[in-house]
Amino acid sequence: MKTIKLKAQISVLVGLAASIAGAQTNGDAVLPYKQLSTGAGVAMSTTDFNPQIVEHFELNPRPLSANEGLPSYPTGPSNSLKAGSVTTKANGKLRANFPGIGFTGWVPPDPEIAVGPNFIVSTVNSDIAFFNKTTGVKTFQQSMDGSGFFSGIGVTSSFVFDPKCFFDKLSQRFFVIICEEDDATSTSKMLLAVSDDADPAGTWYKYRIETKATDSGNDYWLDYPGFGYNKDAIVFTGNMFPFASGGVFIQFVVIPKAPLLTGGAANAQYLKDNTMFTVQPSRVPEVGQANIYGVSALDSTTIRLVALTNLLATPTLLKKDVAVPSWSRPNAVPAAGGRLLDGLDGRLYNCHFRGGR
Repeated sequence: MKTIKLKAQISVLVGLAASIAGAQTNGDAVLPYKQLSTGAGVAMSTTDFNPQIVEHFELNPRPLSANEGLPSYPTGPSNSLKAGSVTTKANGKLRANFPGIGFTGWVPPDPEIAVGPNFIVSTVNSDIAFFNKTTGVKTFQQSMDGSGFFSGIGVTSSFVFDPKCFFDKLSQRFFVIICEEDDATSTSKMLLAVSDDADPAGTWYKYRIETKATDSGNDYWLDYPGFGYNKDAIVFTGNMFPFASGGVFIQFVVIPKAPLLTGGAANAQYLKDNTMFTVQPSRVPEVGQANIYGVSALDSTTIRLVALTNLLATPTLLKKDVAVPSWSRPNAVPAAGGRLLDGLDGRLYNCHFRGGR
């Protein structure tokens, strides 16, 4: 996201009714408006980087006004729903802490983490690093621009931002994306990398995927991506901002997963919707789930649930609104050194699907 403030992660757990795919309530189903091939992936090995660990610091190359271009969230209908409480039940086992990627000079850093059986992949604006999960030893770190981790695939802009990553336990692969954008050339791409196994050291298949959209004669670039998957496909979303003039809408890009696991070309299908902003698609590590669900905050008492169905043929977007307890944008809070920690603007940061929820 183009902003100069810090982000605080906000989590929301939403119970998803199994009938959402058959309960369309918010307009017609959305179908793809275009299809493009990703082209074959470029196989590259992390062992080719020398040295393996390059730590660097640079001032954010694109400092812009905070929360640029964001629409305001309206006040939703009042209701008597009550917010839940924080559970005291232990949800995991604590292990020894160890440092992640240090401050790179980017504000916000947009940190993300992908945890595999033995290794961790971490991304920030705009570096990637690998860690041993047990010892915490860092084994790899590079920048994510065209001279670093994503070299060799034709990256033309030095401005890459908003990385996301996850570990797909179904395919036992790490997936990483980061946006590429350049105003001067009206460039908007998504850089995608897929590991060849559960060890991030070694071969990755890398892609440079078109994300520029044209609507009513205006060209748009993709910002603030969401990144999800299920057994069949991956999907990334993004808020589409005009290079020059125009409105704002959301874009979904659905790509079959199987070809990506071997570096093959895949058919990317594009859908767009102008009734939502910042949709986070879920990560679905369940072999029996055919849909990818997602969430978007519409107003102060409404969450929109979405379902992407028919992923390997004609992806279809369905929508249903759900009332939630009233919420408001988080306030900035005091931090060390007399600074303020910005809670961003209340947009959802991530989404997961487990056991029908």
